[in-house]
Order: sequence, then C-alpha cells, then structure tokens
Amino acid sequence: MKLIKRNLFQEVLLWVTRPEIIVIMGMRQVGKTTLLKMILNEIDSNNKVYLDLEDFNNLEICNEGPHKL
Repeated sequence: MKLIKRNLFQEVLLWVTRPEIIVIMGMRQVGKTTLLKMILNEIDSNNKVYLDLEDFNNLEICNEGPHKL
C-alpha cells in the first residue's frame, strides 16, 4: 500500500527535535498512528520508544506514573 505524505507530516517532523511535547489528537481511523510511525521511521536514533496505549499492559504502566516507565 502506498502512503501519501501529507503536509502535516513535514510540520510535525519540524517539531521532533524540540524539547516540547507533541500531542496528536483526532477522531478514530484518521491516520494518527500511521503518521507517528512514519515520523519514527524518519528519526535516525536508537533512543525512541513507541507505546501503544490500546495495549492494556502499556496503559497500566503509564497510569502508574512516569517513574514506572
């Protein structure tokens, strides 16, 4: 399947190196996860983590606070 890089992709990519947190919000099935995975593929680093909070184990860890991560 061919994915089209939207304008939002370049805009979010500009913020990746900044210290602020980026929040991507939207309705279900609009491409938030796809956008994030595309961004992660562009980052040349081994110091990156993807947590899917649909996985209840990940959600439970995050709900316990940042010290549990």
